[in-house]
Parts: sequence; C-alpha cells; structure tokens
Amino acid sequence: LALIKKHLEKANPSDNIFFSIAQHQIFLGGYRKKDNRHALKSIITELILIANKKKLNFYLVNDTPRLSIDLPISICMRQIKELGFSDCDIPKNEALHKRQILTSLLDEISMDFGVSILDPFNIVCPDTICSPILDKKQIFIDQNHISTTISKEVADYLTSKT
Repeated sequence: LALIKKHLEKANPSDNIFFSIAQHQIFLGGYRKKDNRHALKSIITELILIANKKKLNFYLVNDTPRLSIDLPISICMRQIKELGFSDCDIPKNEALHKRQILTSLLDEISMDFGVSILDPFNIVCPDTICSPILDKKQIFIDQNHISTTISKEVADYLTSKT
C-alpha cells in the first residue's frame, strides 16, 4: 500500500491510474469475510481519495480469468497440442462466477465513488471456454498470469477506454 501511495503522490494531474487486484488474492487474504472485505474496500477507497485530490483519472480494472487447475502451463499446452483441449481449460461462465466476489466489490466501490471499471475478461477469454492457447497464441504463462502477447492487447483496450 505504501508503494502505491508513493506512486500516486508522484503522478501528475490528469495521469491515468489503473488499479487491479487478482481475484485469488481475495481468497488467499481472507477478504471473503465481511470485516476483511471491508478492510480491502477501505484501502481502495483511500487510494481513490488520494487520486481525486491529485486530480488523477483512477480506473478499477477487473481481473482476467483464472484457469481451472494448477498444472504447469507446459502440460496444459502439450495437452492442447495432443488432445485439442487441456485440464487447464475452464468454461467462461465458471471463470466469471469464480471472480464474482471481486466483481461485486468493484461494483460497490464504483457506485460509491463514480470510478469506472474496465474489464479485459473478454479479450483474454472471448469464447465459451477460457484456455491457455487461443488462435495459436499463448494467452497465459501460468494459471492466472497472462502472456506478453495478450498483455499488449489488454493495454490497448485499457488505453482506448480512457
């Protein structure tokens, strides 16, 4: 939090600030509990207030899909090459459901502060199945981190929305 605050303090008025938190961090951090969820909301609120004071354009960025199980990405890609699918694939509706706690928190904050939410989910998972490979391009480098190739597309999407 201190590093993010420091970055915000150094930003120039009208700079765009994109803030994202990984959905699995909510589960790992215990933010599903009401008090902890409230703590996370307080932290994000504090960042928004700093951004507003500095006249920064603050955007909440919802998380990208998290693949199904924790296999090495090399196994997932080999399965796709050999079988046409992998154990890492996840149905899009299931991936959306898994990040619902984060989505509802971001929606709540957006409504409270008028902050826009940007959602790159459909760029990373445009079909009914989220997979580590799309159109022969590697989308993920592991279960929840996207590749450089798709990161550039996400960055283009984010900047086009500002």
